Amino acid sequence: MTLVPLDPQENLPPPRPSAFVQAGRIARARPWLFALSMGLYVGYYTLPLVPGLLQRQIFDTMSGHARAGLNLWSLAGLWFVAQLSPLVMASFGNWAFVTFTSASRLKVRTNMLGWIMFARGPRISPGTSGEALSRFRDDVAEVISFIEGWNDTFGQGVFAVLALVIMWQINVPVTFYVMAPMILVVAITQRITRGIHRYSRVAREAE
Repeated sequence: MTLVPLDPQENLPPPRPSAFVQAGRIARARPWLFALSMGLYVGYYTLPLVPGLLQRQIFDTMSGHARAGLNLWSLAGLWFVAQLSPLVMASFGNWAFVTFTSASRLKVRTNMLGWIMFARGPRISPGTSGEALSRFRDDVAEVISFIEGWNDTFGQGVFAVLALVIMWQINVPVTFYVMAPMILVVAITQRITRGIHRYSRVAREAE
């Protein structure tokens, strides 16, 4: 009987991917649905900029300073459509993202159960049965909730960039005076947050 030497690396647990890597894998499972929901949320957050631009064009047309193009009634119709479009975007965006998150929860839980029942080798879940149920219910929900903030963050980011571009084209000094305090506050907040996380981690390790 020949003994096969064991590789000490085989008993080591695999490296855990970061939350962004795990969320990216979940998003790539249904890329079109995820991209559709992201696009609809971007439209929901950025379309409120359009009525302001149309109002400026309407006043320019009434004062006689507008360029040749659409008349007053056409601009008023576009302004009405621009007011209703965010509501439509919000409805379809919410439907797309709820569909994506529900399907993703089902996919993750199915993969977890399949790994326990059909994967090769022993697959004994550590902990009690209550902890196992908590992983299937709460841990999966936490992973999906991490993705749920992407739509709002990305849509608000695009809105902020477009708003800054419009403000920069109107008045550069005012844009600078508005943005400088905001950038300073964000930088200070990020620095304080990193310190809080570091002290919290040290406190947990000391317990």
